[in-house]
Amino acid sequence: MQDNATTWHFNRHEKIALAIGLALVLAFGAYVERKTALRRRPNTDLSVFTRAAWAVRNGENLYNVTESHGWHYGYPPAFAILFTPLAIAPPKVLPPLAPEEERTEANTPWGYQVSHANSVYGLHRENFPFFCIVALWFAISIALTCLSSHLLACALEERKWTQGPPREPGRRRRWWAIRALPVLACLASLATSWSRGQVDVVMLAAFSLAIYLAVNRREIPAGMFLAVPAAIKLFPALLLLFPVWRGRWRMVVGTVLGLFLSFVVLPVVTFGPGRTVELYHTWRHVLIEPALGQGTDSSRALELTQMNLRDNQSLLSFIHNLRYHHLSRDHRPPGAPISWRLAVGLLGTLILLGIGVIAELRRRDSPPQVLILCGLLIGLAMLVTPVVHHCYYLLLLPLLCALIDHKLPEVVASIRDLRLPKVVTFFMLTDMLVRVPPIGFWLRDIGVPLLTLVCLTTAGAWLLWRQRATEPQLRDSQALPNY
Repeated sequence: MQDNATTWHFNRHEKIALAIGLALVLAFGAYVERKTALRRRPNTDLSVFTRAAWAVRNGENLYNVTESHGWHYGYPPAFAILFTPLAIAPPKVLPPLAPEEERTEANTPWGYQVSHANSVYGLHRENFPFFCIVALWFAISIALTCLSSHLLACALEERKWTQGPPREPGRRRRWWAIRALPVLACLASLATSWSRGQVDVVMLAAFSLAIYLAVNRREIPAGMFLAVPAAIKLFPALLLLFPVWRGRWRMVVGTVLGLFLSFVVLPVVTFGPGRTVELYHTWRHVLIEPALGQGTDSSRALELTQMNLRDNQSLLSFIHNLRYHHLSRDHRPPGAPISWRLAVGLLGTLILLGIGVIAELRRRDSPPQVLILCGLLIGLAMLVTPVVHHCYYLLLLPLLCALIDHKLPEVVASIRDLRLPKVVTFFMLTDMLVRVPPIGFWLRDIGVPLLTLVCLTTAGAWLLWRQRATEPQLRDSQALPNY
């Protein structure tokens, strides 16, 4: 579907739609500011990253510091180091109280909750820097989301990312559809990540850029960007199997280089060798071992590693909730037996072998096959990781793009042609409903989001299998002479 158009001129209807979209984004941004920087205690994860970045800048142990909620930074050091331009000093220390004195708005600085007080703080000198950081990070998140969608669509279309939309109306509608529909399909997860100030959109952008570069045979930079999600949160490391399976060794070199820069060079340059070793030792002790059911540290249990967390949608959590369905979440055991963990690992290995059989060992794939295979690997990573928050589902955007692209006609004659695959519709509706109380809690508790993940990956595997099965027939037909 090549087109020589390179301009970015939009017609009147497109400008109106873009203006409406921008207005909605700005309105949502105002809502995000109100629930974060303009509250007495910000309700956002962004404070975790700004606090960790401040610890990096001031020589503190970034795994020991907390922000006003008591939350810890739990990722490898690289992202906290790169976040230092957005570092903000923590709120003032709570002043001591006289005997029988209660916390009031007058004696409690911004950043801490006061019982029976108005949660809205307003804009003052104390929270103005954080207000600016929230606005900047929100704008970055929106920009990275748009870039990710555009890069994935360009990979499917085999177009340069600098090219504008086609001139022909039918193809122009398809150009817009393949960029907008996948975003709408996972809009609930995206909006959750935007509102919480999370970093999942950074992983998505790196993931999408790696796919775009891989389709265009830019092997080493593709591998370097493929390493970025694993350097932010470990579970996307399963994606690193893609270049190995495909025998794309230059991409493997890029991946190794990216991991080395992220995990070794950047921390050592920032902290020095000894301090880097100390940080990794702390990280392993407080997070990695408890997440794998080992060790004795429980400092992150309520934040991340417990099995009875309300937002955990991993397979291990599903088994745990099914086993203790007769108990409320708060009364279920916080840990999972080692036998369950081994069962999940074994099932994940079998699924990985199944993906390998479907994908076959080969050096070249069509663009949709690249997106599907990478989507299957990220889906499997979310299935077997002990703790998976529901907003991680935005990382399924490449798989959603491939499924929607397969359903769309080459020329979209009218809006009636914009029909989503049933499995994508099921995913989109569930992704929205799980955030609507009280039905959302019940849906999450019985693992309906996990079911949508399984359905999406199954549909992707089936589509990949069908495409592989028809390739020999296509090659044979193309080899026949034309009479």
